[in-house]
Amino acid sequence: MSSHTRSLTMAIIATIGLDGALNLQTALANNGNRNGNGTTTAPGQIKQESGTSVNVDTRAQVLSNISLRSQALNFGKFTVSNTTAGTIVVGASGTIGDTAGTTYVGGGGIGGITIAGGGGQQVQLTVTDVSNLTGPGGAMSLSNVNFGKSGSSVGTSPTVTLDNNGSGNLDIFGTLNVAAAQTPGQYAGTITVTATYI
Repeated sequence: MSSHTRSLTMAIIATIGLDGALNLQTALANNGNRNGNGTTTAPGQIKQESGTSVNVDTRAQVLSNISLRSQALNFGKFTVSNTTAGTIVVGASGTIGDTAGTTYVGGGGIGGITIAGGGGQQVQLTVTDVSNLTGPGGAMSLSNVNFGKSGSSVGTSPTVTLDNNGSGNLDIFGTLNVAAAQTPGQYAGTITVTATYI
């Protein structure tokens, strides 16, 4: 992996229960022109100027390697119906809700990504892998995984402009899909996030 790209695997938890220059040569059409050295350019001829030169600057900027830290996306504790599947939804604002056969109890929280890199640079974040939450029962899948900022969704591949100190952060949220009669116990999985300079 190149030094300008970094990946981070974060935890997800649940408990049941990113002049050109225009050169012109002017033709002398009808009358001869007298040159600075006293000679005359014949009519219809092009005056040949002596060569010129210019210096082209060369530049480079070495950026700090990107580093990432994560805070777990936690779907908390909940109960589930023996007959009806449901979901636990962590929203962009950090609110947590339940649907259908699940009843949210508490203990959950929105996930987060903290980025460190070159000051003022732009970094694109992308979710590159989402694993199921596994535990004592069948695996539970995740859907609608997105990044957020200030309580609003910023999509699945947002660009972050790091501050002058090279810092930035985003939230991460999504939906946990729970089967009916899901076996009680602790479940865990991962979301892999990749950050790249652009």
